[in-house]
Amino acid sequence: CPLPASRSPAPPWRLPSPGLSPSRPWRPLLPELSSIACGCQPHPPSRPTLPVKTTITVTYNSQRQQLILREYGRTIQDMADYCVTIADRQRRQECAEAIVAIMAAMNPQQRQQPDYQQRLWNQLAALTAYQLDIDYPCPISQPADRQHPAPLKYPMQRIRYRHYGHLLEASMRKLQQLTDAGERQALCAQLANAMKQDLYDFNRGALDERKIRADIESYTEGTVALPDNFTFQPITGGRVMEKSRKKKRK
Repeated sequence: CPLPASRSPAPPWRLPSPGLSPSRPWRPLLPELSSIACGCQPHPPSRPTLPVKTTITVTYNSQRQQLILREYGRTIQDMADYCVTIADRQRRQECAEAIVAIMAAMNPQQRQQPDYQQRLWNQLAALTAYQLDIDYPCPISQPADRQHPAPLKYPMQRIRYRHYGHLLEASMRKLQQLTDAGERQALCAQLANAMKQDLYDFNRGALDERKIRADIESYTEGTVALPDNFTFQPITGGRVMEKSRKKKRK
């Protein structure tokens, strides 16, 4: 049973594979691996058999063992499992090289990467759960050597008015701590104009300067207020994207 043509763009024995010997001692193993990929016996009996009534049993993927690397599919996984069961070390080495050659043919676009050979042998070791005893041409990284970064802590904080954001609330707390009257008035003016812009981006219909004055007093607990003669800066442009008008077809 030959390998399906859709799994590889070309026969793997015609493509060069990194780290393999030019003589390709694994080439005679390709028919054996092809029979494993098709679900046949590696060494079918040659004695004549009587015609008997056969029953076809369908096995679904949900009933099989979970794949370790899904990008290679069930075929490569079965080949790797069979390679572990080979008792002869020389044949096991040749079988592993043949599997790596097939894996290289499945992804020929990755040959330009510098660690291409290292990645292939690491993936083969992972497919066999690091139980394959062969002479690897490169050092294999064990799962203990791979350190995953610690997950980032998401800043879950309560925001009183979400359309203003957490940074403006932090600026309001800093505004309360200022003692210099000039710095407090300048910072209050900048925050008021920023609040007007945020409120315009959030809801244009709810834009009201009186609401901004009330929100500043609410944030600062009445300790800071805008002067009555304060003039807000005009809105230069919002981040709200207007719906594009569709051209009517004639």
